[in-house]
Amino acid sequence: MRTVPLVHADASCGGKAATLGRLLRHGLPVPDGVVLTDLGGPPLDGATLRVAVADVLGRLGGGPVAVRSSAPD
Repeated sequence: MRTVPLVHADASCGGKAATLGRLLRHGLPVPDGVVLTDLGGPPLDGATLRVAVADVLGRLGGGPVAVRSSAPD
């Protein structure tokens, strides 16, 4: 599993994340975020995903968050 800061998201992270990353890099007001991806690795099981999400939420400071889930293409 990879954790990619949204500002560094590219097409490998999906179209929406890549676009939000591009907007951030251009200085537009986009909330900070991360992308969790299993690209290039084994599929994530439920326990691994829960631990990863809890870690990311802790690093984001505990405020409100938006979550988007995508199926592989």
